[in-house]
Amino acid sequence: MSFPRPWLTALAAVLVLFIAACATPPAQKPAPNPPPAAQQELSFRILDDRDRIPAGARLSVEPLAGRPARPGPYQADAEGMVKLNWLPQAKLDDLGQGVQDKIYIWRTQLNWTVSAPGHIPARGTLKLREKSRQMAAKELKSLDRQAKLTPRNTVVVLHSLDSLWGGELTKRGAGDALKKACRDFRHSHGLVARRLGAEFAWPAFVLDKKTLSMRFDWRGAPWKGTVRARLAARVAVLAGLPLLMAAGQDFLPQPGVERLRLVFIGKVQPEGDEHAMPQLVHIVMAAPASQVMELAQGKLKPGPFLGANRPRVIKQK
Repeated sequence: MSFPRPWLTALAAVLVLFIAACATPPAQKPAPNPPPAAQQELSFRILDDRDRIPAGARLSVEPLAGRPARPGPYQADAEGMVKLNWLPQAKLDDLGQGVQDKIYIWRTQLNWTVSAPGHIPARGTLKLREKSRQMAAKELKSLDRQAKLTPRNTVVVLHSLDSLWGGELTKRGAGDALKKACRDFRHSHGLVARRLGAEFAWPAFVLDKKTLSMRFDWRGAPWKGTVRARLAARVAVLAGLPLLMAAGQDFLPQPGVERLRLVFIGKVQPEGDEHAMPQLVHIVMAAPASQVMELAQGKLKPGPFLGANRPRVIKQK
């Protein structure tokens, strides 16, 4: 069966129009005008643990949102100051289709490292966020808002290498194998501990009669109430067990270390008096080194491990 020629002509015309419509790209929204360039001053004040200015201190940064106006690293001046001009990242906030107002999110985010000869490097993260608003309607222009990119100052305290050690470790030389293993563990797991809510304290490692204590500052808010068992359980689950498993896998065994002890330095808010000063406590988890390794290897489950080595809360005077 064949179509009459007029049908063929009409069909061809329809096909041409359909193909042309499919090939036409959709209309694009006009690109918004970028906000004016802005800078934010970031200052770092660098001191040692005796409030002195360490010689040769410098700052290096890893940009995560925005960028520095000039590349680093940056040397501290005679006052221990590093001033950094930062260009925040500006991103247009999506307000939905048809909205002509413009909301810009200004983000400054970076990882920083401060180092100086003879000191332990300090690391941290800086996150800042601000908004600016541009109203489309002329009668609402009074509601426009410029981002307040105020200067930000950070104080960084560098600790000397000797401040890591306590007890019998203070008498050992810098090349001691156990001290090297402790330094390596702190370097490789310091960020992990911070993410778990803890940070290495000073001194960080104390050796006493074949018991090695790893000491941490607990960064959580002061525990409210007198039920200390709950605080011990919370710290043990959130930070103690993961750090013990890491030590059993990456640190132990060590010659002369028969027992491992984790000490978390925290605070308890007395119940019934919100104005009272928080009480300093130590949350202690201690176990034979052999059991810590069995925990890390999966030979000993967390439940039986905690049953045999219950965490304790010790009130400090």
